[in-house]
Amino acid sequence: MEQTIHPWLPTVYALVVGLAGAMAVCLGALAYLRRVRLERPAIGTFNRRDIVSIFGFVILLPVAYLTFPIWLTTCLLVLTFAGALAIGFKPLFTPTQLWIGIGLLLGANLWINLNLLGTVSGWQLMWIENNIIVALAAVAVVNLYVQGGMRLQHVAWFAFTLALYDALFILFVPLTNTLVQGFLGYPLNPSFGMRLGIYKRHHRHR
Repeated sequence: MEQTIHPWLPTVYALVVGLAGAMAVCLGALAYLRRVRLERPAIGTFNRRDIVSIFGFVILLPVAYLTFPIWLTTCLLVLTFAGALAIGFKPLFTPTQLWIGIGLLLGANLWINLNLLGTVSGWQLMWIENNIIVALAAVAVVNLYVQGGMRLQHVAWFAFTLALYDALFILFVPLTNTLVQGFLGYPLNPSFGMRLGIYKRHHRHR
């Protein structure tokens, strides 16, 4: 007896999860933009040089993640997420509330990944909590850029370049796939995901 699945099911499922995550971030960022004003950075208005800098960071970061030991990568991710959350949600909370909330979110993620990934429900809880952290950080960073002067032209060029980058490192150089597999099961996975159980299509008897 051999368990099989539709070959397209994982791809469709990943697409649905990815679209749901993208829509959640877009709607959250829009709601944030309409209600909260961040302090403008003291470095001036967002421009093309900033796009180049961000894209350079995007290129180098996956290589660093795969090169560094997991404990160092986790420390860097803790600092990255803590900084993004602190900048984005500083206007909404007192310093004590803010850092307690950040500590609970990141601490829960570390604890869940170290203790609860032996069951499907543990993986589900991990992904839910992880998705919340990633979405909140993305909302904060998006508003930091937009309220700092990022224009639609910048967004379009960045999205186009990022699409080429993704196509290159998925279809020709397996960097993205290696990164996804390398992060699976480790704390503060910088991606959206969800697990519903074991994929099933039918059982074929031999």
